[in-house]
Amino acid sequence: MLGLCFGTLQTVFHRPFSVGMIVLFSAIAAAGCSRSPFPMAEVSGKVTLDGKPLSDATVMFVPEKGFAAAGTLQPDGTFRLISGRPGNGAVIGSHKVAVMPADPLMARIPIMFRNAGTSGLSVEVKAGKNSFEFDLSSDDGNQKR
Repeated sequence: MLGLCFGTLQTVFHRPFSVGMIVLFSAIAAAGCSRSPFPMAEVSGKVTLDGKPLSDATVMFVPEKGFAAAGTLQPDGTFRLISGRPGNGAVIGSHKVAVMPADPLMARIPIMFRNAGTSGLSVEVKAGKNSFEFDLSSDDGNQKR
């Protein structure tokens, strides 16, 4: 269990995965850790699709080192990241970002944005409070399955 805590879950997020499984892995990692071995920072933000708030989705930050953090998009498109414990944010450092629909068959979110490795979205989380906005376009990468 501690190996999971100190390792990364990054490889898990390169495959199609349900949000429920992501939350489960984060909870398992948190259960084995009393404190994070990585410095954390508060992260919030907003995701829009074609200029309109996106909801019914999860934003996932996958760091170069450490464990991933996720946040559920609210009806107004806003999110707050957690990684095992509510409100603890994300690991400080570089992250690739994915936006995954609550329902994998939801066609609104282009496929390229559903994987941190292909989304083209990246951020640098710094100490303190961080806020990021992502304006996705439905014209980007809407490939056929």
